[in-house]
Amino acid sequence: MSLQEVTVNKHTSDIANLKTEMLLVERTDETILSNVNSLQDILCLQEKADQTLSSDVDDIQEILAQQEKADQAMSSNVAEPHKDLIKERAIREELSSEVDQLRSRLRETEQNLQSTFLELAVNVTLDLKT
Repeated sequence: MSLQEVTVNKHTSDIANLKTEMLLVERTDETILSNVNSLQDILCLQEKADQTLSSDVDDIQEILAQQEKADQAMSSNVAEPHKDLIKERAIREELSSEVDQLRSRLRETEQNLQSTFLELAVNVTLDLKT
């Protein structure tokens, strides 16, 4: 084999190696481009998910605010009847005390009337005897 043939074979081999390397670089570029596109798609999906989560958080906060208002209203509704019951109990106790006082005065008046009646009966009996 002559030097020229060896040189041609060497150059042919170098050219084949360069073509292979160029194909590998092209495939690597395509892979990188595909990965970049996939990352962009993932970022878009992530942004949509973040927006959805943000919207969900807003909805949950609104629901919690409404629940708190409802709880306050329930608490108020429970407290009002409780206050009414306390007032009613106080009124009943006051009325019961007044009824007890009236009964006591009635007994006292009844005893006074009995005493007065006895005195009158004694006086009438004494007057009839004299």
